[in-house]
Amino acid sequence: MNRKLTNSKQNSFVTQFYSILILLWSKLEFSKPFESTNLRNFKVYPSGFLKDKIIFFNCLTHSKIFKNKIRKNCDTYFLKKLQILLVNLNNVKYVKYDIKLNIRIFEDKKSLINYEQALDDEFELLNILESKDYDQAYDLFRDKMESYKILIVNPETLNRDQQLPVYLRSFTHGSIYTKILSIFSFEVLQRLKKYQEANDTFEFLLYKQNVYRLSSRSKWFERLAINYETHLKDPVKSFNSIKIALEDTENI
Repeated sequence: MNRKLTNSKQNSFVTQFYSILILLWSKLEFSKPFESTNLRNFKVYPSGFLKDKIIFFNCLTHSKIFKNKIRKNCDTYFLKKLQILLVNLNNVKYVKYDIKLNIRIFEDKKSLINYEQALDDEFELLNILESKDYDQAYDLFRDKMESYKILIVNPETLNRDQQLPVYLRSFTHGSIYTKILSIFSFEVLQRLKKYQEANDTFEFLLYKQNVYRLSSRSKWFERLAINYETHLKDPVKSFNSIKIALEDTENI
């Protein structure tokens, strides 16, 4: 019997505690003026008691979509507060971890400038592709592709970027230029039916470097085999590319 009384007291205490939290939060949050310009659409009841219980949505009459959005935000807010409370009470414990910031992505100013330039080139290509003018994209970027290839296979750059974790290599200019070559092959060369040029680019990305865009290697191998088999009518090279793909250990 005493246990039941103790449990009921604890439950009532917890209930009162969360009621106070809800009341305080409603007073703090809803004492602020509304920023919405559609204030005339709201019907606000004058009762202060209902205002205190605004968390239950009794003092606003509006569309269900609006109420659902508020309810979802409130649920998220109180869930976070509850998690913080449980952590402070030592009822929930998370794994401790250390943040190490000793990895330098950009070795010097030149590395950052090269990365920014690569992003500009990617943005330019994507803008042209949005207009679906593939001939213009081919004319503008055909000569640039060779310079991109030289930058990608630069031994000094490859050795430095290979020391980075895989998830940080996307912040290097070599990774961006690799992405540009991939987009150019899929979106421009394939659409213009320049399958041999596309395969030359795929073979460069697969066989000349194994540092950037490792998650795309399977996609490059697949397109390489399809082009040789379907468009270039060379089943031997298609078979060889499939064989190499099955033995490839760089794909992630």
